[in-house]
Amino acid sequence: MLDLADSQGPPAPQSSRVQKHPATFQCTLCPKRFTRAYNLRSHLRTHTDERPFLCTVCGKAFARQHDRKRHEGLHSGEKKFVCRGDLKTGAQWGCGRRFARADALYRHFRS
Repeated sequence: MLDLADSQGPPAPQSSRVQKHPATFQCTLCPKRFTRAYNLRSHLRTHTDERPFLCTVCGKAFARQHDRKRHEGLHSGEKKFVCRGDLKTGAQWGCGRRFARADALYRHFRS
């Protein structure tokens, strides 16, 4: 049995970071604030049905280009996120299961 006490374990989701610049762009529909006008414009689409970014494979529409690009990666079948890591002892941990998206791997870690 491996002693996981010496393990770094699965990577944790990104921690919150200290903002260097105050959020100056306020959403008029909710309390959210943003440091960049672009991020506010992108956020405003969450309050509407506007979805200008279409998947080039299946035509599914997205409010944010980042979400469209992440979705298009699912069509390739590539699963680059793997449940695997190395302990300080040199032994490996994880089940080896592969995932197409990082958030699915993190859900797997928590289960």
